[in-house]
Amino acid sequence: MNVWLTIPLVLWVLAASSVSAATIQFEASVDRTRASQSEPIRLTLRITSDEQLGQVPPAFDLKDFHVEGPATSTRMEMRNTNITFSRELTYVLYAKQTGTFTIGPLQLEMDGEYYQTKPITLEIVRGTSSAQTGQADKPIFVLARADHERAYVGQQVTVSYDLFYRIQPHNVSFNKLPTFVGFWTEDLFIAQQLDSHQEVRGSVSFNVAPLRRVALFPTSAGTHAVGTLAVSCDIPQQRSRRGGVLDDFFAGDPFFGRSRSVLLQSEELQIEVLPLP
Repeated sequence: MNVWLTIPLVLWVLAASSVSAATIQFEASVDRTRASQSEPIRLTLRITSDEQLGQVPPAFDLKDFHVEGPATSTRMEMRNTNITFSRELTYVLYAKQTGTFTIGPLQLEMDGEYYQTKPITLEIVRGTSSAQTGQADKPIFVLARADHERAYVGQQVTVSYDLFYRIQPHNVSFNKLPTFVGFWTEDLFIAQQLDSHQEVRGSVSFNVAPLRRVALFPTSAGTHAVGTLAVSCDIPQQRSRRGGVLDDFFAGDPFFGRSRSVLLQSEELQIEVLPLP
C-alpha cells in the first residue's frame, strides 16, 4: 500500500491583462510504514511541474538508514494543450536499528523557492521466526543465527552470519559490521571469499556462504541485542518479459547480462542473559 503525501504549491503571477500560474507538486511515498530491519523500504519522491524540470535533487538526511539509489525516471504528459513534466527518484532504505523513525520533512529548492513534504513515520521492528522462515521466498538474503537464545553471564554464545542465495551474487563486500554491546567478543571466522555449501530452508535449496562467526560472552544479566550485519553486492537484473531480439540473443550470457546493486541486512537478534546461579 502506497502512502502519498502531497503538497501542491501554486505561484500566482498577476498581470494587467491575464493571470498565469506555475504549479509544482512535491510528493513523497513509501511502500510500507512498518518493516523489520532486513526488509527494504522504498521511498519515492515525485516532482511534477508544468515547466520542464532540471536536475533538482531534494535535500534530506537519512542517518538512521542505509540508503541505495536513487533510481530516476522522467515523464511528460500532454492533455489537450496542457503539458506536465514529472521526475521520480526512488531510494531503497534499510533501517540501522529498531524503533520509530521520521523521514522528513524533505525539502526541495526550485527557482529560489523552497517546498517540503510532510514527515513520514516508520516503525521498524525485530524480525520474528515466522518472518525469517518467509525469507525462503527471497532469492538472496543474509541470516543471523545464535546457538543459544538464553545463556548465563560468561557462557559462550556463538553467532553465525550466512549469505543464502539462489542467484549468483558478484562483488560481495561488507557494508556494515555488527556491534555487540554487553558482550566480550572473539572472532572465529571472517570470510575472505564465498565458499558455499547446500542447505534446504522452507523446502527450498540454497547455496549458503558463511560470512562471519563470532563467540560472544555476556558480561551482565539482561536482554542484549546482537547487531546486524550488512553486505552489498551485484545481482542479475530481471529481464522484462517483453524483451527484444537482443534480449533473446544475449539471454544466458553473463558478459552481457544486466545487474543491479543491492544491500542485504540480517535481522537483529536478542539474547536473554541470566545471572549466575
